[in-house]
Amino acid sequence: MSIIDVYDDPGLSIFKELTAHIDKDTLMKTASSVKLLSTEEREVLRDDQFGLVFITKTGGVKKYFPLSDRNQVFMSGMYFMKTAGELNNAMQAIAGANISKAATAMDVPVNPAMHKIAEDFPSMGNTWVEGAKDFEYSMPSIQKVASTNNNVDSNKRFWGLTNIRNRYPLHEIDQVKVAAAYLDKNANSFTPEERFEFSCKVASRADEFGQLDSFMNPTIAKYAGVGFGSRFDENIAQRLNLCDEFKIDSSPFMTLHKQANQLGANNSCAAMIELDKAAGLHRYYDKSIDDPYAATHGGYITKVAEQSMTLGDTQVTESQIRSIPKETFIASYGPTLWNSIQSDPVSILSSLPKPDQAGIAAMIPSVGGGIDMSEAPVIQEVPSA
Repeated sequence: MSIIDVYDDPGLSIFKELTAHIDKDTLMKTASSVKLLSTEEREVLRDDQFGLVFITKTGGVKKYFPLSDRNQVFMSGMYFMKTAGELNNAMQAIAGANISKAATAMDVPVNPAMHKIAEDFPSMGNTWVEGAKDFEYSMPSIQKVASTNNNVDSNKRFWGLTNIRNRYPLHEIDQVKVAAAYLDKNANSFTPEERFEFSCKVASRADEFGQLDSFMNPTIAKYAGVGFGSRFDENIAQRLNLCDEFKIDSSPFMTLHKQANQLGANNSCAAMIELDKAAGLHRYYDKSIDDPYAATHGGYITKVAEQSMTLGDTQVTESQIRSIPKETFIASYGPTLWNSIQSDPVSILSSLPKPDQAGIAAMIPSVGGGIDMSEAPVIQEVPSA
């Protein structure tokens, strides 16, 4: 086989690859903090202290992914996410499930993909015999398994539109900038409801990045808002004028205007949609009158309150959690959890075990020094390879 775990990799090539984006000082600190076992130390470990025991056709035994202590679990988890493609479906299930169980028992952070495998295959043992029949069905690849834990796609706040499928990502500031420009240029290709949803989300995300003024454009100014905008009275007057012109009963619009404050912006918008349809005024959207979303909400920009959570005695916001350096985070927890944290920082971090919360919180530039790290994983020294 090719490289499977760290003990197949005497030059630590995979470890260096996974930490290639970390600055030299941090890399040296990390590389010197992981204790590898000697050949003699591995030989005295029991079979059940490995994630995978592979028995060859000739009776030889190869043992992979030692799980005897927190250091070994940490390195085994890191290597498994990189090398699982070298294993067949059954061996992936065996190793992934066993690493997950050890990580849970020892409070060691590993990629959530392994916990998913453990859920799917709770009783796999740890032994595989060469030539034995693999799974008859195709087990999802490790990449696909990992993606099931990615909450980015399920968080509607970070997509411009979600009515058909998740479209126009808004996770990063550059994506918000592109989405804002695209929305303004192509506004007529969206329905009024889509313009409203898209504009509100772009405005909210731009505001969170402190760039609302920079990304403001006519479409966002016309649609974004959760309360009454500045053009509601004007749009009611336009509808009354059209009713007079076409000899249509205008009293429903007058009633709506009187009751608008009691109804609120969203209900007033819904009522205007029905009244426009009944009067045939929907044919004049984008011509003589604004559609109900622009008529009701237009000109009102609101800031969405930022979520926060308590870590120890420290209150941290979702913006602070997102400020963690990407390379530092991925080196310890992998890209899947990074994407999940970026999509919904407070919910995802709150759902993790306390040791992981402490470890991640310590990475927050403005917070780390004030977090109690007593529960964070401690990884000890190793001789250089």
